[in-house]
Amino acid sequence: MSKTAIIVLNTSGLDTALHIRSALPDSEIWGLQKRVQNADRSFNDLGATLPALMSKGYTIIGICAAGILIRVLAPALKNKRTEPPVLAVSEDGETIVPLIGGLTGGNELAGNLAQTLNAYAAITGSGARKFGIALESPPEGYILANPSQAKTITSNLLSGTTTRIEGKAPWLEASGLKPSGDGKISIHISWKNQPVPENGLLYYPCCITLGIKNPQSLCIKTVLQDLGHHNIAPQAIASLLLPAQSSPHHIRSMLKQDYASQFSFSHSQAIRYADQPKINEAVMHEALTQSWASCEEIIETEQLVIAISSAPIDVQRFGRPAGSLNIIGIGPGSLKKMTLESHDCLMECSDWVGYDTYLNLLSGLKADKTLHASGNRVEAERAREALDLAAQGKKVALVTSGDPGIFAMASAVMEVLDEPAPGDLSQGNNPTATARGWPEISISVLPGISAMQTASAKAGAMLGHDFCTISLSDIRKPWEIIEKRLLAALDSDMVIALYNPASKTRKQQIQQAAKLISEKRPGSTPVLIGKNLERADEELHIIQLSELDLSIIDMRTVVIFGSSKSRIISWPDQSSLVYTPRSYRLSENGQQ
Repeated sequence: MSKTAIIVLNTSGLDTALHIRSALPDSEIWGLQKRVQNADRSFNDLGATLPALMSKGYTIIGICAAGILIRVLAPALKNKRTEPPVLAVSEDGETIVPLIGGLTGGNELAGNLAQTLNAYAAITGSGARKFGIALESPPEGYILANPSQAKTITSNLLSGTTTRIEGKAPWLEASGLKPSGDGKISIHISWKNQPVPENGLLYYPCCITLGIKNPQSLCIKTVLQDLGHHNIAPQAIASLLLPAQSSPHHIRSMLKQDYASQFSFSHSQAIRYADQPKINEAVMHEALTQSWASCEEIIETEQLVIAISSAPIDVQRFGRPAGSLNIIGIGPGSLKKMTLESHDCLMECSDWVGYDTYLNLLSGLKADKTLHASGNRVEAERAREALDLAAQGKKVALVTSGDPGIFAMASAVMEVLDEPAPGDLSQGNNPTATARGWPEISISVLPGISAMQTASAKAGAMLGHDFCTISLSDIRKPWEIIEKRLLAALDSDMVIALYNPASKTRKQQIQQAAKLISEKRPGSTPVLIGKNLERADEELHIIQLSELDLSIIDMRTVVIFGSSKSRIISWPDQSSLVYTPRSYRLSENGQQ
């Protein structure tokens, strides 16, 4: 099931929303800002919010009239086979109407919620009403080969045409179809590669597992040839089992680029890992036993160990998942400044790793998460811990403030990945070195809003023209390099944003930097100081260089020095604004 947004337009529907949220673990309450308090998320524009949620694959449950959802979402409807479910629920929770997504789980969701709420599910699909199933939408673990014929077949069955079932599918056998041996409509269930029946349906049970002997040398074209030789339909493949400590990236790349249409499984979930470094028949049997699936047959080829099960495989129980490390920037200090992408990823991750101060900023979100907090100056250790957790198959969030790629944890993780193996002297300054140590996991970096962006936006547009960012911390680079870069930035007349300007024990750097800047720029140069941004004790100062008070600057401060063109202007209801013009104006003789 996808992520679920429960849309609440009035406080009268909040109790029903809370009841639904308790039944759906991956759901959030989205409340109309002007009317609903204490929602998980707030929105102002329903017409923009609902289509955006649908485009992201959210299941939508509106605690409102069905007509509201229909009018808002109608222009966004394109493909009934891929659109997520949309349900309308009355404010009292007594009636549930699946509007969209009957083929993607909407009817099943409505039925389950009806039991939870003791409500009536107004399921209108004729096949679902009479037979208790929707032939176009088989349950998880089955793939319909010819969905375009399902509507006609359903209509014929409703008209009294008899059917016969060839193969094994408990969900069909338990339905109201009442098959007979001489039925005119045939419904086939088979993992074999066979023609689609002219007057019937073909379902593939996802009961095939491919054990990959050597993922790095795998050729998908050869895999398809092996499957064809043994009459196995690619659509019946449920999972790929890889040896421990092998990389999935080669396989993922090939599946996505060249052969995505050949396979029906979800690439992100189907790639699993064995606990052993080699894949053989015994390993396949063990993995299937752990997933409660019985193995009917094992076929071995040069590249593969193919396991055929008697029923669809529960992929979530099969082997170990491929872990992921998501390096997330949460913004400068307020959840309001976190991007939607970062928020969604955080909520999907089971383990959060980070500096304890940053994890505390997320106190309102972390109820069911496993936290791994650490101190401020252990970036490499924190990166290794996050990588090790991901290598266990977990989905890990490595949390940092601001943007993770600006003086933050993204670079720390890359440095750890780039460390040479023991005794390996080949990496060093090699710009194309190969990362070692955590081959199974996938890594993503999610950008955030940096402190300099936040300060500039709060004060106007200090970063409106060319600027540079320099860290004054000399823990990882000598002061001579910092000074060289400062002078170069001053000579080029760029706006300069200084990070890590001072700490309790490190004051000299900001003093030296201020001295260099004062020697190169006039006392009227605008200076923007942002401290504890987006937090309760936030400070924002717009001053001139001659007024600079270094005593208020610490590690939670970003200091931005203007260029020769930066200007401070007065503005009603605000002390002042500061900005840097987008261009250098030309003088009368055309000189800058």
